[in-house]
Amino acid sequence: MHNVKRAHSPEVSRRGFLTGFILWVSAAIGAIITVPALGFFVSPANKISTAEKWIDVGKLADVKIKSPTAVTFNIKIKDGWVTSETAQTVFIVREDEKKYIVLSNQCTHLSCKVAWHPDKNEYICPCHNGIYDMEGGNISGPPPRPLDRYKTKLDNGHVFILVKE
Repeated sequence: MHNVKRAHSPEVSRRGFLTGFILWVSAAIGAIITVPALGFFVSPANKISTAEKWIDVGKLADVKIKSPTAVTFNIKIKDGWVTSETAQTVFIVREDEKKYIVLSNQCTHLSCKVAWHPDKNEYICPCHNGIYDMEGGNISGPPPRPLDRYKTKLDNGHVFILVKE
């Protein structure tokens, strides 16, 4: 007769089963509560602002014809839970007594700030020498498109631009 050891499968005791069951149920309840709570706390950081607001950038009469004028204004920006106020600059370009456009001062290549050079009659980006004409069209350099234009309206002689908050 041979002494053969049989593979013995461990039996789960009643106490072990109940302990394991309670741990799994507790973990499931914890996950059900934790996931929405994390979403509540993290969601403001993931929201993209879609609010739009008209901002007064000055009197049209103060802008000389065929001479881009830089105008700086403050805007509130909400980033997650933090709301901050920042200064932004635009160029108002008057073509005649009634016709005007408002251009962003950010280069469309890498968002560097462009400056108007009246001696050359063009905007120049200092970062990579992007050059734009008076109406914001590309002349040369790496910018992929013209300067961005703002949607505008004129109210009581004041120029308003539509911005996202």
